[in-house]
Amino acid sequence: MKEYYPLLDASGFMEQHNRMAYEIYLYDNNLAPYGTSDPASAPTFTPMYSASEIANPAVDNDWIDLVTRNGFINEHNLSLNGGTEATRIFASFGFMDQETVVKDHDYRRYTGRVNMDQKIGKRINLSVNLSMSRVASTNASYGPQDGGIEKWSMLMSARNFAPVTPIYDEDGSYAKTYNTQATNPVAFLDIDDNTWTQRFMVNPQLDIDLIRGLKFTVRGGADLNGSKRKVYIPVAVENFQTPDGMASLYSSSISNFSGEAFFTFIKELGEHRFNVV
Repeated sequence: MKEYYPLLDASGFMEQHNRMAYEIYLYDNNLAPYGTSDPASAPTFTPMYSASEIANPAVDNDWIDLVTRNGFINEHNLSLNGGTEATRIFASFGFMDQETVVKDHDYRRYTGRVNMDQKIGKRINLSVNLSMSRVASTNASYGPQDGGIEKWSMLMSARNFAPVTPIYDEDGSYAKTYNTQATNPVAFLDIDDNTWTQRFMVNPQLDIDLIRGLKFTVRGGADLNGSKRKVYIPVAVENFQTPDGMASLYSSSISNFSGEAFFTFIKELGEHRFNVV
């Protein structure tokens, strides 16, 4: 996995929060450099985290590491062609399996294609082009990459979740960071978001030579598309936008068919050539 800019560990996080708290303390009490009040008149500053807590953090989570992994792509392609004087065939098949660097975000694709040309006697030729594809994907990173905290995706939450926050609370529920609208990054892995798409296309064509210069052609086509998506967000995820959980099922199917028939007449007279369809 590519190394991105480093985030604060628990000790660094606590140190920076103490620094921020101290700046707020100076500002709220009108102390230098924000004001001119006498420090003796201000209450004693109490840091958010003690020196022992900083030196020995009870929790130190690398949230990016918890929701990512080493990705890989496994791809195979095979093609075949051959035939005889009357028959020609070409076929190709492909397979790709991808595990992305984000956990529970996978992509698998199957593809196939067959082209065939067949001569039937001296006057008839049949050709068929066929192709298909199927894609299955999963996505746990529910939500956009921008917007309000409640809309954060898994990576956005992982980048902003405090490293001192445990994965689970004592009662077994997912722990929240300082801004409770953010979903626990690990909780995204409990979300089921699966999509399937498939497509099948076939285009046959029949050519018949009726007499010299006159040919009859019949051509057809079918294009079938289908897709389905299932999303389930359990209540235990405690997503701010769907506190009661959410389940949805979407499917679509589109079919297109075409067909045509025509005659083609070709005639040469001297230097002239006539082509009529």
